[in-house]
Amino acid sequence: MRRAADAYDCAACGRSYPVLFGIADFRLRGDRYLTIDAEREKAGRLHAFAAGTDFAGLVRRYYEITDDITPRQAESYLHALLDAPGRAQAGLSALEPPQGLLLDAGCGAGGALVAAADRWKGLVGLDVALRWLVICAKRLEEAGVEALLVCAEIEAAPFADHQFDAVLAADLLEHVRALTPALEGLADQLSPQGRLWLSAANSHWIGPHPSTGLWAAHARSAASRARKGSGGVDPLRHVLPLNAARVARAARDAGLDVISTRAKRLNRAQIAGARGLARPAAGLYAAASQTPGVSQALAAVGPMFEILARPAAGRPMGARP
Repeated sequence: MRRAADAYDCAACGRSYPVLFGIADFRLRGDRYLTIDAEREKAGRLHAFAAGTDFAGLVRRYYEITDDITPRQAESYLHALLDAPGRAQAGLSALEPPQGLLLDAGCGAGGALVAAADRWKGLVGLDVALRWLVICAKRLEEAGVEALLVCAEIEAAPFADHQFDAVLAADLLEHVRALTPALEGLADQLSPQGRLWLSAANSHWIGPHPSTGLWAAHARSAASRARKGSGGVDPLRHVLPLNAARVARAARDAGLDVISTRAKRLNRAQIAGARGLARPAAGLYAAASQTPGVSQALAAVGPMFEILARPAAGRPMGARP
């Protein structure tokens, strides 16, 4: 791969991959919400707006130009994004002691990268959505954090294999096209002694979906979800229904050893930010998620789960075919 002024030229495949807004775009297809052209146009609008605002203002602008998000949802999502560095601590602590390079796969708005600053020798953020990487770049600029941002799918990450000592994949797997190729891509990034931490919403949970608030989200039909979504659009239309057992099996099939499976932990800000009856429920969940034995059982039926894994002994460490 050779870097030109505004692109990376690949001699092997004959393609040229543009550098847009300071971010290399290695995608061959758009995400399932926008085509590449439409997504790049939206990212350009956000980049132009970013010069005159702060991170929170840029996020608000994103939701203003995103027509399937209601104002109420936008404020809720903004609150979650502002709290993202705190919410990243559980995953980062599972990957300690920090050493070498950290890859945040599905880095989104960069909360985990901010939380990981000064703890790893190098930080890389990867996401399939260029628009969110533009927002991420604004956050990193405000926080004074240096990280390499790359736009690509984890299944086709443009990195040499096995160079990351830690890989974080918080809530990534729900948004990939297929589970096993994504886990294989994550496994390919790990050094022989590396660790992978991932989290996801649990399709066996019958309560409100952690990010959208839809009740029994995966139990209803797509048509039912669409009727209850914002503006008649199903916010979970491209979300994979996952559970801890399914992901653990797929991780093993991808050449990973599963070290632990447990209920995803909450931080104090998440508990304090819960409203009404949700606050004591969040407190009970947080206590249960920290209790050995109970946490593992809760991973099977609770709203969220997390998995810590490493490359299996004997897994081939050569380059990908």
